Amino acid sequence: MIQGLKVTVPGAEVQRLLRERAAYHRTRKSEYEGTYESLVKALGPLTDDSAPKMSSMRDPRDEAKNGIERHDAKSKENDFLAQFVDTSEQFLLATDDLHKLGVIESRY
Repeated sequence: MIQGLKVTVPGAEVQRLLRERAAYHRTRKSEYEGTYESLVKALGPLTDDSAPKMSSMRDPRDEAKNGIERHDAKSKENDFLAQFVDTSEQFLLATDDLHKLGVIESRY
């Protein structure tokens, strides 16, 4: 008996979805790089002195840089996973798995 919402997905489809997510994150990384470059041109390079002090507001250059790093890590993770998916197997995927693969927008 299966408890919870789970679906069986062929390994080849899981691999395709992982590669698609990796490509999505590479695109988002590239977008953040463009944003970061534009912000540096407009505001100057990011330095410790340029960050807001004692404020809840974060520097947009720092936010863009974090976006670059986050999407780079996610694209690498998905590429790695896709490389080792056994395409001859069936995968029983839960909601969290489907969210990670970009099939569903929310985990809840």
